[in-house]
Amino acid sequence: MESSLVASYHQRAAVRTLVFPAPLTHETQQRILALTHASPLSARYPPSAAYSRAFLKALLNAAQHDDVAECEELLLAYVDALSSGSNNDGSSSPVVHNINPYAHVTSSAATYVSYPLCAAAGACVDNGEWITLREATAKISQGTTGLVTWEAALRFAEYLVHHARDRNCESEGERNDGNGRDTAAQYPRLDIRGKRVLELGSGPGLLGIVAARLGAAYVCLTDFDARVLSTLEENVAINFATRIDGNGEEDFGAPAVATTPAPTVAVKTLDWDTPDPAILADAEILICSDCVYDPTLVPALVRTLRAFVHDSDSGHIGRAQRRRDAWVAVTKRQQSTQDKFMRAVADAHMRITNVPLNNVPELFRHEYGLGDMGLMVLSQL
Repeated sequence: MESSLVASYHQRAAVRTLVFPAPLTHETQQRILALTHASPLSARYPPSAAYSRAFLKALLNAAQHDDVAECEELLLAYVDALSSGSNNDGSSSPVVHNINPYAHVTSSAATYVSYPLCAAAGACVDNGEWITLREATAKISQGTTGLVTWEAALRFAEYLVHHARDRNCESEGERNDGNGRDTAAQYPRLDIRGKRVLELGSGPGLLGIVAARLGAAYVCLTDFDARVLSTLEENVAINFATRIDGNGEEDFGAPAVATTPAPTVAVKTLDWDTPDPAILADAEILICSDCVYDPTLVPALVRTLRAFVHDSDSGHIGRAQRRRDAWVAVTKRQQSTQDKFMRAVADAHMRITNVPLNNVPELFRHEYGLGDMGLMVLSQL
């Protein structure tokens, strides 16, 4: 339970949804504090002051509910949070005891969100393997939806992590769909290790950064909005910094670099109306998530996908002709938008292969009820 709580805290899950272990003994309170509010990760990449106050208040209330006295460290942390009286950007704000950092409102506020990452061997490392992103605290911020991580990106990233495990050590349970059929034989599987990857509509960059951390040789993160691109550049810098601190010691509070050879990660502007052929030609695999949400963007998106999939013999001199697939993760919100996308893909002479996600375990905190998730592969007919 504590591991789930810690992951939820660093993902800035709504405080009202957090579940604290019981009973909250002094030792348990101290351990929770050390892994959340007082952790090296929070010190370097803190939540908003309002979120900190809300979390500490909830922890105090949970202890009182268990008829357990609050430990001194918790009381001091809460008093300190109250006395700060301002958010991380220096603006003052009232004390909020039940804040939802992902409320559907427009805001320009930002915070740091950290996602636990399983290592390539499949073991989840709780003391250092994080991807940390600067994100907005609202779904729509500064007139764009590209400053937060959406649900389809989370599920696609979980798919990448799940299939990055040692394929020679897979169990029958992982390969079996429950009816005795080998899912590996039925469906395509995405292996990004050593590949050149292009991501469309990267937003804050979770999916592409996961691909880089799992062993992609090159990842090109693209978007169009200048504010999104600036945030992307910051997030790339955060996640590919050294883990060695100034004293020459390993700093487990900082996001860890991959154990595989360091990838090249680029951030570039890509306009779907006039996509740069050089950017499309320089990748072997295309990935995107939550790009199918605005019906007015569907034609340009599909033209870009088609240009990538059908131009399979392009690229740098010396590269052999290869088949190139586009992997698209969607949240099925409006059926009319989904139908428009599927028709456009068919008209563009691309084959659609649906990839099931039901056997992919959840690694991140999710918001449920926003629509069914789907993952599809677009390939040349």
